[in-house]
Amino acid sequence: MGNEIYYKVEGTLYRTKGEETNLIEIDETFEDINPIFAREKAFNHYQSYIDVLLQSYGKEYVSHKKTVGELRDFFASGKKHKLLPNLVDMDGTSLSIYMMKKTPEVFQNGFEETDYQNKWRIHYIDNESEDWSAYILKSLMYEYSTYVKNRYDFKNYVITCDTLNFFKKRSIQRILETPRFMDELSFL
Repeated sequence: MGNEIYYKVEGTLYRTKGEETNLIEIDETFEDINPIFAREKAFNHYQSYIDVLLQSYGKEYVSHKKTVGELRDFFASGKKHKLLPNLVDMDGTSLSIYMMKKTPEVFQNGFEETDYQNKWRIHYIDNESEDWSAYILKSLMYEYSTYVKNRYDFKNYVITCDTLNFFKKRSIQRILETPRFMDELSFL
């Protein structure tokens, strides 16, 4: 039986700040018989991009939180939104890791229509024009449940966390570790 999941690293970044036509496009897929190895490969690939970008500024990786500020020029054009001039950098540049499912989940959306989802963003860096933390945490919880359901090996990546900072009520959840939340979650 084949694996249900695999991982993708996707992104669009500015090669040079303000040059909207000089972009770096990234789209790499990682699969393995054991999905945790595909996940490791995706995170390593993602990190290699981050390290190269930091080195271009003479810096080294310290934490996700610090990296967001140091690499802002790769994700922020400084361009104002055409219709909403108070908003800047709404151009969707980011570098993300997704858990992908070969068979999409089927669900009813808010309009009582059938919808499909096969992509869950589990880690990212962008210009922070929006806070995706709660969405990412839900994706990580879904990823963990997929590992449990399919009895995939976790290696040593399972962490138990308190989600109170992200949701309206306290919930103790297990997720697979990512650099994004290491500064933000309370671990148990």
